[in-house]
Amino acid sequence: ATATSGLPVSFELLEGPATLAGNILPLTGETGMIKIKASQEGDGVEWQAAPSVSRTFEVIDPDLYTPEITVRRPYDNTNVYLPNLKPIILNVSLQIEHANAIKFEEVKCTIDDEDVILNTDYPNDPDNGYFYAYWTPSRYGEHTMTTTVTTSGGKITTATTTFNVTNEYADVDVT
Repeated sequence: ATATSGLPVSFELLEGPATLAGNILPLTGETGMIKIKASQEGDGVEWQAAPSVSRTFEVIDPDLYTPEITVRRPYDNTNVYLPNLKPIILNVSLQIEHANAIKFEEVKCTIDDEDVILNTDYPNDPDNGYFYAYWTPSRYGEHTMTTTVTTSGGKITTATTTFNVTNEYADVDVT
């Protein structure tokens, strides 16, 4: 913290799993709410004391939170109809509690031993958990896809789906 006067700002730890060493706030490794107060006392001559400011924030352990993985394309146990082998979109949506603090470091789909990294158009938006990439199947038939999500702190979560790529389909009536 800084004061417009240029005078020093002092800190006081009011509560929470941390210690205070000057202007450094080492965390204890426990989770919980931390409340800290910043003060500037003035110099008694030119500058009056500034109003104290308190801030509260939560310390979380990212290993305690698991993302919810929803594979949107291709859906589990469905057919992907392709008259010829060409790229298809892989689409995964992710949700996690504390998305403003826990980031999706890597989203990857592994299909037939081939890794495909999924990306998002909104990497800094914690409310957006939509990731996509294109993948070209090398053959028709059943495929197994394992989606691997690595979150802040290195926690890995997986989901497995299967789908069938086919060029055989009958006429279908759709309402």
